Amino acid sequence: MEHNHIDSIFIAGKIVEWCQENVFRFQEEINAVRYLDYLPTHLTRMEFSKLKLKECQDYIVRTYGAYIKIRTEELVQLIEGISKLAFDFYVQNDEKTAIELCLSVLNNEIDGDIYKGLLDTRIERLILIGTNKKYRDTKYCALKLWRTDGVKAKIHLIREQGKQCCLYHFDDREKEITCD
Repeated sequence: MEHNHIDSIFIAGKIVEWCQENVFRFQEEINAVRYLDYLPTHLTRMEFSKLKLKECQDYIVRTYGAYIKIRTEELVQLIEGISKLAFDFYVQNDEKTAIELCLSVLNNEIDGDIYKGLLDTRIERLILIGTNKKYRDTKYCALKLWRTDGVKAKIHLIREQGKQCCLYHFDDREKEITCD
């Protein structure tokens, strides 16, 4: 493996590929949007999501941890101390990047992860990873949510702090990163 090109964008891409293979399957296409669903399991969606996050964290650290400093469940550092909030991944190299998996069907998950990026005093880049999911009658599309006025306003606040915010969105076939 050529480790000269391993950075937080590369790591985020590997997390996306892992999720494509180990977490989701194609469910249906509606208006040219490919929606995914979790792989079949006996676990609740919350249990499955937590289990898969831990498996993904272990895989990424085991596979790429020798080439780049990656920590998982890194606590958000505030101006005065440390919070109880944690980033899914923290890449501590020259770019100081937090990576958050937004895998639920809750729109406010992205909001919460953006707030963590706003609160943390160390990070220079926040990468959110999301996909399109349909659960019961709820449709969730990460890229559409990314383009809403509310999320744009929060991203503007991140930029005002001198930080970059990106969304790595994917479906079962493709992946693409969009930065502010």
